[in-house]
Amino acid sequence: MNAILFGTSSAIALAALASAAVDLTPAASAWVQRIGIGRFPDEAAWRDTAAERAMKWLLRTPTVRLTDQTRLLWLDMLRGEYRRAAIQHWQEAALVLGLTELAGFGTAASGVDVPAARFSSRMRAVLTRFFSRKFDESGGWREQPEQVDAAMLAWAVMASGLEPDRYRRAFEQTAELVLRHVGGDGLVQYRQGAVGGYRYVDTIGLVCPFLAAYGLTYGREDCVDLAVRQIDAYDRHGMHPDLHLPYHAYAAGDGRPLGLCGWGRGLAWYAIGLADVWRLLPASDRRKAELEARIARFAQAAARFQQPDGSWRWTVTRPETRADSSVTAALAWFLLRAAAASGAPGDARERARRALAYLRGVTRRSGAIDFAQGDTRDIGVYAQRFDVLPFAQGFALRAAAAAQEPEQGRRA
Repeated sequence: MNAILFGTSSAIALAALASAAVDLTPAASAWVQRIGIGRFPDEAAWRDTAAERAMKWLLRTPTVRLTDQTRLLWLDMLRGEYRRAAIQHWQEAALVLGLTELAGFGTAASGVDVPAARFSSRMRAVLTRFFSRKFDESGGWREQPEQVDAAMLAWAVMASGLEPDRYRRAFEQTAELVLRHVGGDGLVQYRQGAVGGYRYVDTIGLVCPFLAAYGLTYGREDCVDLAVRQIDAYDRHGMHPDLHLPYHAYAAGDGRPLGLCGWGRGLAWYAIGLADVWRLLPASDRRKAELEARIARFAQAAARFQQPDGSWRWTVTRPETRADSSVTAALAWFLLRAAAASGAPGDARERARRALAYLRGVTRRSGAIDFAQGDTRDIGVYAQRFDVLPFAQGFALRAAAAAQEPEQGRRA
């Protein structure tokens, strides 16, 4: 009997130790990696180190956790609540966009000072390996995506400029996926099912650039029109009328706003979709002028809430909340793009440089940018875990690339 009790106690003790090891490993790893954070001699050294880290992550993207829990993580893993594949798509997309624009061979990077040829060659090799994992011999997805998050990755592949016709089948599959998510109001749903009646700000950044690029490339005016209408509708129903900041979502049925107004990454999603669609539309397009007016208005609104240290908080309207590297990186990039818009803040580029200086100060020795907010669980349920996030890494590189553009290329 004693032997049985001893064996049972030992098994329980071993299980407890194993559980504690799973729980403590992420926190201990983060603590060690934050030693010496932000110590880079200059911007070039920081940019090179951050790019090296991004290339490694593109081939082995770190898991973005769904949970804020710090104890019994193995239970979340077993229940499938630790990570979700759809989250990885927009992490990978940001890395592709940042690296290709920094390397200077993406379609969105004309005018950028091209780094060393060796870096561009390595970047091309990394992208080729990454694309071969995502797409099959026919150019379609190896694993068919089920959520519209994949549209951001498809847009990043298009923007890379690397053999775009080779992946046309994947672009067609992605367009079909997005169009299947169009709801009764004629707009794209972020998710189908119980929340299908809500329109999320996330969708502006995830879907609209792809729709515009796909439509312009392959003669699908309906897709371009859908991208612009998605932004138009959000401006009517999902924006605070005085602050010009987005709510997290709004109800398609009656237009009531939902969630937080001033959620940092919500600003980032809106800024990404607005700026990329504006830049994609040709100068002759009648809709471009209206988007430019919105660019200027939103740039003024976002600039109002930048903190003295160059960051934006995870709730931008509350300076006492934590700074979020993901919104700071995205808005740094946005302000550099908005500087070309009539009516944008005159100090937009200087504000972006301050944001980049902040990001440099929170970058680990490994090149990983730290203190980005984790993934959001639901409307009004925001992560309180701040760690590395490939999305923040990618947009910091997009901002670094845009900051290098020569003065004469700013209004291209």
